[in-house]
Amino acid sequence: MNTSENRELFNTLGEREIANFIEQAQSLIILAIPSLSNLMAESLLESKIANVQIIISKEDALNARSFEHAEAVKKLLENNMVLRVSESFTLGAFVVDDKGWLFTPEVLPLASVNCFSVSKIEVQKLISGLSAVLVQKEVRDEHKPELGEKIYRQEELIRDTEEEKKVLEMKFDIEKIQQLDIEFVETEFKGLRLATKKMTIPKELTSLGMNDDVKEMLSSSAKIFTGDHDFTKDLRSLEEKRNQLREDYLISIKDYGLLIRKHMKTEFNNKLDVINNEKDKIKDKVLTSLEKEIEKTKKSLINYYLPIVKMNPPLHLRKLNKVVNEKVLEGYLDNIFERSLPNIKVLVDEIELIHKYKGLTIELMNDKKFLKALQDKGVEL
Repeated sequence: MNTSENRELFNTLGEREIANFIEQAQSLIILAIPSLSNLMAESLLESKIANVQIIISKEDALNARSFEHAEAVKKLLENNMVLRVSESFTLGAFVVDDKGWLFTPEVLPLASVNCFSVSKIEVQKLISGLSAVLVQKEVRDEHKPELGEKIYRQEELIRDTEEEKKVLEMKFDIEKIQQLDIEFVETEFKGLRLATKKMTIPKELTSLGMNDDVKEMLSSSAKIFTGDHDFTKDLRSLEEKRNQLREDYLISIKDYGLLIRKHMKTEFNNKLDVINNEKDKIKDKVLTSLEKEIEKTKKSLINYYLPIVKMNPPLHLRKLNKVVNEKVLEGYLDNIFERSLPNIKVLVDEIELIHKYKGLTIELMNDKKFLKALQDKGVEL
């Protein structure tokens, strides 16, 4: 059994079917629809039926209108056809003589089921709910139609058309940009310069009444990590791989940033994943190495500053201790540097390869300098 040919209640109602029914109408046409087409408008204008009621939605609630809707509305109004309008609706209703349908307007060119054929009793309800008698006086609410309570006029069409035109132009521009095989990508490798980290000597050690030469020395920053580290070579290797990845896959546009062809994103992301996996293994290695190094640095700083504070012990230590010996001073310095030296785990966690994608903008597509830069690079949009 061919269900597509034997449906009685559920079927397809597109602009061609609506136009055909309008052309066959004998006494009555009521069409409540969110978006009109030129084909429907032409069929309505060719119809000889006097009792025609057209209701459209003021808002494009389905986000499916094109400029054709405004053209169709304009065509009907210029031919003195009365159009009624409701603020917003998405479900269509259609009555031709004694037949009626409820339907969802098709937004794709597919012959899919989108309507329900109502009974004759329901047709009468639709006629009652949608029909309106045009009068000059104010109508009480209970006598107003359920849709299309306002008349659409030429001046309103011009205003609404201009507003909708701007929205549609922006929508089309965005869709056009989204279809381009190119977008921006930002990459950043954070935390690679761990071995060059420095710390500022705490104020407690620069305010001990020392001479200017010593103060200047103590005010300077001290390198936290000394010597060579295996992980430094590892991180440098990762950075070189990241740079090579940028060279192989990304297009650098001066003053604008890095671009990537969308069809290469999967391959690019896979290579990034490899680098990220290496990075995670190196981070474990870095953490173990730096925990030992930070302890070594702290001991070196204590040994360096112990003779200096011994010559001029801080006042609050002398206040609390009758004898300010080396043990007290070492504890004092240990406390200072424990607070001043960075948290190694936090430092290691900062090692991250970050990348994010951003689409082109309408402003950029109107930027002649940007378009010229793309052209100079041989990039075709």
